[in-house]
Parts: sequence; C-alpha cells; structure tokens
Amino acid sequence: MKQYKKPAIAILLTSLFLVAGCSAQQPAATEPTGADEPLTKASLVLSFPRGIAWGPVEVAEQLGYYKDEGLDLEFSIAQGSGAVGQQLSSGQIKMGALSSPPLTVAFSKLDQLRAAYCVHTKGLFSFVTLEGSPIKDLTDLKGKVLGISSPSGGEVPVLTAALEEAGLVVNKDVRTKAIGHAGPQSLKAIQTGDVDAYAAGFPDIVALTAAGLELRDFTPKAYDAIPGACLVATTSEFKSEATQKVLTGISRAWAKASVFMLANPEAGYSVVCKAVPQECKDEKVSSALYEKTLSLMTPGDADKVGFVNGDAWQILANSLQKAGTISSVEVKTLVSDPELEKYRSNVLDFDHEEIKKAAKNWTGSK
Repeated sequence: MKQYKKPAIAILLTSLFLVAGCSAQQPAATEPTGADEPLTKASLVLSFPRGIAWGPVEVAEQLGYYKDEGLDLEFSIAQGSGAVGQQLSSGQIKMGALSSPPLTVAFSKLDQLRAAYCVHTKGLFSFVTLEGSPIKDLTDLKGKVLGISSPSGGEVPVLTAALEEAGLVVNKDVRTKAIGHAGPQSLKAIQTGDVDAYAAGFPDIVALTAAGLELRDFTPKAYDAIPGACLVATTSEFKSEATQKVLTGISRAWAKASVFMLANPEAGYSVVCKAVPQECKDEKVSSALYEKTLSLMTPGDADKVGFVNGDAWQILANSLQKAGTISSVEVKTLVSDPELEKYRSNVLDFDHEEIKKAAKNWTGSK
C-alpha cells in the first residue's frame, strides 16, 4: 500500500479501545429533510472512542451512507463488550455491537441472539510480550502476571479459555492485572516488568508498538479465525419492521463502506482521517492501525463483507466450554439460521461495482 497523507501517538495511546460493545436504540422519531422520505432517527452507543479501528463506521458517515439508508444515526460512548453482552442476554437492550467472546457468552444465556453484521471478520485479540522475554507460549505464563485492559474487557473470555487449554487457571496459575488500554499506564507496566505479558486488541498492540515497544506475539493460531465486533439483535427484533429497518440500514451502510475501503485503501484512509484527524497526526501509527483494520475486515469473497462462518464461532464456543466459561452450546444458529440468510441477502443488495467505481475515482468528495 502506498504511503498515506501525513497524519499523536499520545492521543492514540489514551483513546484506543479494545473491542466494541455498543447498543442501538429503536427509532424514536423522524426528521423532515426535504427528500421524499424523512430520515429515521436512531442512536448507536459505542464502547470505545470512534476512530480508525471502526473504519466502516466513519466512512459510512462521511460518505453519506447512513442517510442513503434513511437513517439519522447518532453516536455516543459506553463501556465494554462484557457489559453489552450482559445487557443483551438480560433484555435490557435490544441490539448492540460487541466482540465475539462476550457475545458467545451472552448467546449461551439467550440463544435468540443473532449476529446481523460483523465489522471485523477475523480475530482481534493477541497475547504479546517484550522481545527477549523468556515467554515463548502460553504455558510459560505459569507464575507470571498477565496484563489486561480491564476485568470486563473483551479479551478476558478469550484469555481465560486459552489459558485453560494450556492447563493454566486464571488468577491461580496466572495472575491478571488491569493496566488499561494503550496509554502511559500500560506502556510503563510493560516496560518496567510490572506485567510479564499483555492480552489486548489490535489497536492497543499497534499503538504500543508505535510507541517504541518491541513486542512478540505468542497467540495460539487456533484463535486467528475468531471473529471480531458484530452488530447483534434478538430474533424478535429481526421480526420488528422498525428495528429491522435500522439494523438493515446500519449493516448495509457498513457493507458499502467496507467495499469502498477495500476497493481503494488510500481513499478509505483519507476519508477516515477526515473524520478523526486527531488519530492521523502520526503517520506510522495511523497507517499501521488502518492496514490492520483492513486485514481484519477482509472476507474470503470481497463482495461478501460482514458475515462470518459459523464454524469459527464454534471453535470459540468449544474453547469457552473447556474453560468452564459457558456450558455446551451450538452457536452456528447465531450466524446461519434461515432468517439471517434472507437478511444477509437484503443487506448486500446494492450495486457493489458502483461503490468500487466511486472508490477508484474518488477525488476527495462524495
């Protein structure tokens, strides 16, 4: 990929997330726009600051894809995928976006949850340690301290399952310590040896690496296929005309944005940086984070963005079951029941070639 335009580690280090927990409320009102159809107002609560790692969210807004889908979408910030999963499974919210481990835990409690669209279709989490550390694999963490973002961080179910598979028990064989997302606190904790390793999402790893840490990834390969953050609702909400309109609109806007970004990565980067210029002041950080985001968005078939094979979810579920985090559960229906197949076709029913053409001919405006 070519060099992007000149895009602060300090800002990224204090604002980057690990993985999304968000909720969308049902439309409360409409607002006349002068067009044939008024826009439906809806809100989407994100669990981390908006930015490069949420690329399609930003591109969809900048290029007017939400409005094209009849949505006046408002964003706010909340906390953590774990909390979103709990709210979904308890019925406190009707749709939200969260990472796959907490979602799988929530699904084990409420099997009516369905993944509408996944922004990242590949794994978001990694185990890393300083280059030169004696830690080579998970078994070497016995008796060590493993840094995490927070007790409710999206990485916790994954690391618990992974450590259990390695024969280790969290907070017995391996002590976890919350050191926050990428920032001065986590940077110091790793540099000084306050923690021996760190389990985190890709934005944190990219930011810490850009800050000068030489990190070595020792994540088991089996976890590479685990999907990332997904928009989720219950089966009853898929049957609600009002809610499904919002779900479809958000999903299709993200799908269009993903097609645009993959067709012309440089254009996508420019659009994202227009949305979040504070994250693009350091070219090394921003371009690395953007390229990693693209790699996690890329599906096997470029026209089938946003959907994940149920087998990947089952790998995660099996690991969580072995760890005792959930009981035995068949999760393929989370992403592959008949209603979802109809929904998927509807979401992807737009002119992909037109979007690709617009991306390739992009000149800085829609």
